[in-house]
Amino acid sequence: MIQRALRRLVSWPAALFLGNFGISKGLAFVGPIWLGLVLRPETYGLIEFALAISGFVVILAMFGIP
Repeated sequence: MIQRALRRLVSWPAALFLGNFGISKGLAFVGPIWLGLVLRPETYGLIEFALAISGFVVILAMFGIP
């Protein structure tokens, strides 16, 4: 009974999902650090500013849509 549950848990779709999830979490964590090391401060600041403002722009653009 436990072996069947483990086989279902470690199936290909589950392994693919967990692999993609792990890679995306890793990139989300390491990406900004790597960009901060590689880019000039002006460029990195501009990218961070654009990412911060984009949340507000989306809220305003979607205002009134249920």
